[in-house]
Amino acid sequence: MFTLDAGSVELRLEVVPVRSLLQHERTLESTIKKLIFEFKNWANLQNPIIVDENHVVLDGNHRARVFQALEYSYIPVCKIDYFNDSVKLRYWFRHLRHVPSRADVEEVFHESRCELGLLTGAREIIPELEKDPLKFGFRMGEWFGTGKFPTDQVTGAVEVYDALENLQELLKRGNITLEYIPCQFMNDGE
Repeated sequence: MFTLDAGSVELRLEVVPVRSLLQHERTLESTIKKLIFEFKNWANLQNPIIVDENHVVLDGNHRARVFQALEYSYIPVCKIDYFNDSVKLRYWFRHLRHVPSRADVEEVFHESRCELGLLTGAREIIPELEKDPLKFGFRMGEWFGTGKFPTDQVTGAVEVYDALENLQELLKRGNITLEYIPCQFMNDGE
């Protein structure tokens, strides 16, 4: 184990058994397939997954699933204290592909009771998401936007993820493809 003191939060890097990980999110199969191909052809994991003391995966569910699929025994992790005030949630961001029309997406958002906010470009997304941790971002071709569920429907991250799972399923039923995009790559292609 290697410990880094980052001031207000301690980061502990270690290698743990893959079977010890507790995953709580569904993953996108298309992302898993892409990552399996990448991991088979490039053996380095640049960013360890983030877990809490109990090995609950906080960030890196797709990478953890790939390690399981490839039957790797161990995985590098960065353990953090999830309840530390310095720990912040990152953003949910998806690229919606094969969108028949903007009206179709608007209809799904309406059905999910989700407020839709369209933006003029990708650079507006992160500042918009930083204003409200319960918002999420998306891209549809040349359109960028945010969504937010009403506070009577969601009050925290767990409820947001459940509502997002429902929204994703509704979008998929409309033959819209969802691709996971890590936050650091949201501006790529703009």
